Amino acid sequence: MQTQTTSDDEQAFRRFLIAALQEDQQDVKTEFSNFASSMIRLALECGATVQDFDKPSAEAAFSLYGQQIGERIMQRAMERAGIMGTGR
Repeated sequence: MQTQTTSDDEQAFRRFLIAALQEDQQDVKTEFSNFASSMIRLALECGATVQDFDKPSAEAAFSLYGQQIGERIMQRAMERAGIMGTGR
């Protein structure tokens, strides 16, 4: 899923994070739904089936994907702020 992630997918996650940081419950729900839709689309494009989403491995995969996207976004933000050097 990582290699199929688009800038729109990352933007969906950023909007979710911003809503969460602003503690806007309605926007958190909306943006999480948008990000979840993005993850489901990516998973289906990568060969997952709808039945796979009921498996514990799907939950683990989505959690790991969110973590990795978040880390990548934070790394870029830190680099732009001059806090960390480029590690790529």
